Amino acid sequence: MNSDWSPFSYLVINLARQIRPNERAFSGVNSTLPMLACLLAKRAYDFHFTYLNVAGGVEPVPKKIPHSSSDPAIVTGSPAIFANEDFYDLCARGALDLFVVRAERGLRQESRGLRGRHRRVRRRRRGGCSHQQKTRPTS
Repeated sequence: MNSDWSPFSYLVINLARQIRPNERAFSGVNSTLPMLACLLAKRAYDFHFTYLNVAGGVEPVPKKIPHSSSDPAIVTGSPAIFANEDFYDLCARGALDLFVVRAERGLRQESRGLRGRHRRVRRRRRGGCSHQQKTRPTS
């Protein structure tokens, strides 16, 4: 184990390891760690996956790392930009394979120890992210 690595580094690297070939991975609002994991995976892996982010970027190639996952700079280099409605459509159709938000919650708990918390950071279910959609009666 490299003692120069921070818990932040371990989280980013392990989140990047969750991305599989030909998946559609999405990082949400104020989710800096998942954003960094997707950007790292794009540079580190020789397989293709599609990276989408909350700012509407598709396969972004930012010139520098943005301060936030919702920073407009994250769409730099994107061949396409999609609207928020399109994101909800992707969720409803189950077209997202990996959806990661708020992974930094474990990092905030660092003082209490990270053991066991990694199991709560991700959930991978068959059929994409549509399982999270819940409908309510409108009347």
